Amino acid sequence: MPKKKSIHFEVSERKILLRTVDLLVVFLGVSALSFYFDFEYIEVSLENIGHLILLGIYVAVFGTIFELYDLQKASQLDTTFKNIVITASTVLLFYLLTPVLAPYLPVERLQIVYLYLVLIISILLWRIFYINLIESPRFYKRVLLVGEISNIDGLVKALNTSDPNYKIVGFINSEASSLESVKYNGLPEFEAKYFLETIKKKKFLKF
Repeated sequence: MPKKKSIHFEVSERKILLRTVDLLVVFLGVSALSFYFDFEYIEVSLENIGHLILLGIYVAVFGTIFELYDLQKASQLDTTFKNIVITASTVLLFYLLTPVLAPYLPVERLQIVYLYLVLIISILLWRIFYINLIESPRFYKRVLLVGEISNIDGLVKALNTSDPNYKIVGFINSEASSLESVKYNGLPEFEAKYFLETIKKKKFLKF
């Protein structure tokens, strides 16, 4: 029987996923607002396609500026919530102040508050789902480091900075072992002579 492949998203795939679903949930939130409440400021329809495109552009642009698509920050709920609030506030401000392309201000100003809450809640709910599913340990890429003991700490920091979904689970010291060899206590060490066996057994990505 063929072995099951581990499931994971590449860095670029996760960024595209975040951007795409952010826009999708915003439009779904606006649509639900129009359907369940007497909300008329902006409706999801072909007649309002220009208004919706403008809203989507603002969400994508300001989401990028305020680091909603920084993968390391997107994996932390507290940081994500703060960035969502800042992004939603800026999006709404620019949307209200954009002439011609944005819809006219509603007579009932409370509808602006509804739109603001929908922007925050819709993106936040999706990001909670993302953090608990996509960022869960079963999607981590497990890594076995191979190198000199003096370089291990730098490699660990570099990988954790570049992509938080790398899970470094051990290392193999490429230096000749001796009684005076320096030990690295941050990770378990595997013996070099069992290199291939370790790779096959643990299904590591090696660096």
